[in-house]
Amino acid sequence: MTEEATKTPNAGDLLGDLLDETGETETTDGEVEYHLRPSPDKMAILLDCPDPLAALDKWTERIHTDLTGLELPDFPDLANIKTLLNQSCQPGHDLTDHTLIMGQTPVPSVDARLAWSKDYFAEGWLVDEETGQINFREKVENCSVHRNELLLRVFHAVDGQAGQNIFGEKIPVDKAEKIRVRCGKGVSQVDEGASSAYYADLDGRVRNADNTLTVDEVYQITGDVGLATGNIYHTGSVTITGDVLAESVIEANGDIVVKGMVEESIIICGGTLTVVGGILGGEGHKIRVVGDIEAKYIREADVAASGDIRVTKQISHSRVRSLGSVLVPNGRVAGGTTIALRGIRLGTAGAPASSDTVLMAGVDYSLQAQIDLYHDKINRLESTLKPIANALQNAGARSDQDLSEGIQQVVENMALKRMKLQEAISLQYMRVDKLMEAAKEEAGFFVVIFKEIWSGTTIRLGDSKTRVKNSIQKPRVALLKEDRVRVLPLGEDNLPPEPNQSHSPQKVK
Repeated sequence: MTEEATKTPNAGDLLGDLLDETGETETTDGEVEYHLRPSPDKMAILLDCPDPLAALDKWTERIHTDLTGLELPDFPDLANIKTLLNQSCQPGHDLTDHTLIMGQTPVPSVDARLAWSKDYFAEGWLVDEETGQINFREKVENCSVHRNELLLRVFHAVDGQAGQNIFGEKIPVDKAEKIRVRCGKGVSQVDEGASSAYYADLDGRVRNADNTLTVDEVYQITGDVGLATGNIYHTGSVTITGDVLAESVIEANGDIVVKGMVEESIIICGGTLTVVGGILGGEGHKIRVVGDIEAKYIREADVAASGDIRVTKQISHSRVRSLGSVLVPNGRVAGGTTIALRGIRLGTAGAPASSDTVLMAGVDYSLQAQIDLYHDKINRLESTLKPIANALQNAGARSDQDLSEGIQQVVENMALKRMKLQEAISLQYMRVDKLMEAAKEEAGFFVVIFKEIWSGTTIRLGDSKTRVKNSIQKPRVALLKEDRVRVLPLGEDNLPPEPNQSHSPQKVK
């Protein structure tokens, strides 16, 4: 016997042979031919048949016989076939491509997937939509996050189910791909059934490395801040091992430490700014700090802090403002204006060639802006009050008999509104008074000069000021005596008072 003659036919071959012999029946033109066949994917037995209900028993037996010859592992008996035809057929209607038997359809697996709350790690630079120019200082990444912010949601993998065709052959499915994300420092995981959510535990900078999600409170920058790094925006603290190069922008909610120097830049700091080197300023640049500032020198800069400003060597030709103290005990302040609410202590005031040094102590540089806001509210309230007061005055000139009941009700409502407006105006004036009282309580009306003071230096304490006409190469202290600024020898009898230690930082403008 040849190999061909001894080959065992499979179920598909048997079905084909059977259909060749019995699967088709001659019919007249226009009628559906009987045809029992597997679907191309072997997932169903399809039936073409003239109206089965016209000869139900005949077609039931014919279908059963053909199914028996297919050696299917499972198929309906005569009674079930008849029931299926009864349920799926309508009298007078033929069947075409009718599904008689179905296999088990496989359920595909669902791979795990990541859903970031935003594109933290985007690459590239911002592009001006109008000009098309690239801003090489503004990266499109946004790694800064806030405490309790949703960072990532991981939707878990779902394994599928294998299927089976009509011949009992299994249809496998691919195994679902899983993703494992580990929690690093500053990140918490919350399981939510079909997914897991990852939240930031603190303000900081999100980082994803080796499938570990971390929020760093301190953003470490090795080297300089400049074009290579782009501008820095961070919800935590920032440490820079190099310099902050000119035209850079740094905004951080926490402390900023610069191991080098700061060139002409914009720095907004929600904590303490520490500059190991010096600070250089320029037009259009500013430094605003909620906490303290420490630096070796400040030169031609616009600097403001809610805390103390400590400088090792010199403040020169700068605009320096503090709601704490300005402390340069071993250095010099020459040129520009230095303002401190809680007093100034410095080694040398002014310089031989500098006659524009202004030292102001006991002055809240932010106070006037706050008062102006309240005065704006007062002006708006008074503008609303004026027509109401005029209308009430006109109504008062008429007797009650001349006013209808409806008009009297309107007058009463207007009187009530006038009273509320007057109360609101009084409240704004009270708040202004409290602001001024609070600033006065914090004020330190003194300037201590430990070494020398040069002529041309102007000292202002509160609303009083004086200009030093002759240089003095000895320690001096400027105090407020009977609403006058007096420059006196520094000694036990003229020690400046210690400022109130209850100072609390406020937003710097």
